[in-house]
Amino acid sequence: MAGSALPQLRTERLRLRERTEVDLPALIDMEDEPQVVRFMSDGKPRNEEQKREELRRKIHRKFGEEFGYWSVFAATDPYRFLGWVCLRPLLGYPEIELGYCFAPEARGHGYATEAGQACLGYAFNTLGLDEVVAVIHPENRRSQSVIAKLGFTQHGERLAYERQLGFYRLKRAPV
Repeated sequence: MAGSALPQLRTERLRLRERTEVDLPALIDMEDEPQVVRFMSDGKPRNEEQKREELRRKIHRKFGEEFGYWSVFAATDPYRFLGWVCLRPLLGYPEIELGYCFAPEARGHGYATEAGQACLGYAFNTLGLDEVVAVIHPENRRSQSVIAKLGFTQHGERLAYERQLGFYRLKRAPV
């Protein structure tokens, strides 16, 4: 089990549970996709063992009890891995970041938006955060569309993950 105790999150179509080593094969398969490598990594090819070790480190990395990665599955097929979503500190900055990545066959069905809404509900309603941010590769139009549907607005760019990325903010709605 990873280093935190994230709650399971549910939506009408999705089940989100804390990411574990059981997810390694699906995560490795997803990282083999050129679309994923283009936007989510440095673009350098890695062999199977390098990917496995990097993903293991990410699975076991501690962000505190309330933050981390969820693996996303279809509610109707709990073994169908669709992708992942996370809430974690934005590396090198004080803000909490919403991140996500979905397998190519899971894209275009609204799963990223739905999983993002579940995480934002947790962030704002359970954790009481005032703001969540996101960073997105400037060419990743699909992700920009998702973030817009979730209500984020762009606030320039930010150097993150060794790249200049679009920087987005979403403030909690006033109560």
